[in-house]
Amino acid sequence: FMRCQLSRLQKGHATDEWFQLSSHIPLKGIEPGSLRVRARYSMEKIMPEEEYSEFKELILQKELHVVYALSHVCGQDRTLLAGILLKIFLHEKLESLLLRTLNDREISMEDEATTLFRATTLASTLME
Repeated sequence: FMRCQLSRLQKGHATDEWFQLSSHIPLKGIEPGSLRVRARYSMEKIMPEEEYSEFKELILQKELHVVYALSHVCGQDRTLLAGILLKIFLHEKLESLLLRTLNDREISMEDEATTLFRATTLASTLME
C-alpha cells in the first residue's frame, strides 16, 4: 500500500511523484518498490440535478453564448470542458447543434482554408 497526503495537492496543479510502497506483512529480503503517480487534482461539487437546471438551460440556448464564454475562460481545461459539454448536449440529443454551430463559427472566422481547424479551439477539441 501507499499513502498520499491529499491536503498537499493544489487544485488544478499537476503532480509527478514517486511514492514508496509498503506492506502490512513483513517481506523477507524483498523490497516492495515504489509507484510513480502523475495526476492532476480537480474538485467537482456534485449537487442534485435541479440545482443545475437553470445553468443547463443557459448552456443549451441555441445561440450558445454561454458556451462561447466558457470556451474563452477555460484555458488549459478545454478538453474537460469539451467532454462535459458533449455529455450535456448528447443527453438532450442536441450534439449536432453544438458541433455544427461551433464548426460553422470556426469556418466563418478563418480567411484561409488551409489553416482551418489548425488552432486548438473548443470546436477542434470536440471533433477529436
